[in-house]
Amino acid sequence: NAQEKLEKEPLETVEPSKIENMIAKADYLYSTGSKSEALILYEKIAHYSEAVSAYNLGVAQLKDAQYETALSTFQKAIQNNEKRCVSAINAAVCSLYLGNEKSFKYYIDLSYAYLPQERQSPLYSYYYALINYYNGNYLEALSALKNPTTDEYANVQNNLNSKINALFDND
Repeated sequence: NAQEKLEKEPLETVEPSKIENMIAKADYLYSTGSKSEALILYEKIAHYSEAVSAYNLGVAQLKDAQYETALSTFQKAIQNNEKRCVSAINAAVCSLYLGNEKSFKYYIDLSYAYLPQERQSPLYSYYYALINYYNGNYLEALSALKNPTTDEYANVQNNLNSKINALFDND
């Protein structure tokens, strides 16, 4: 149990660069299939930097199809003023998987409200495209996908672009 391990280990002061390294290690562990070890490390990070780890833990839980738990974790990240826009987008996705349309609408609208805070982020166009796609504003999403501000998530952006073009019978 992650909680038991954390209670046994004393916590020392950790510098931000060490936390970043811990996050990278947890992400690596999760991506290589060591989910339980990664979740323990995310929990440990939570003791040092709750806001940063809440988002990362939520992403891991979302990938692991723990939608209710992930939704709760993204709510904590939003409350901690950390990565609010993308946390709200992910909370909306969790709500969508849970079949809660009212919650989905709330979080997708919340992500739109936080979007201006991301205007300097290289991921701005990606967030803009996702929000508009989930709101059914496909042409606005398509515009952002055709003019990306980042190369990150290129496959996801290309797939979303293809879905929208297929919707309009645009080969």
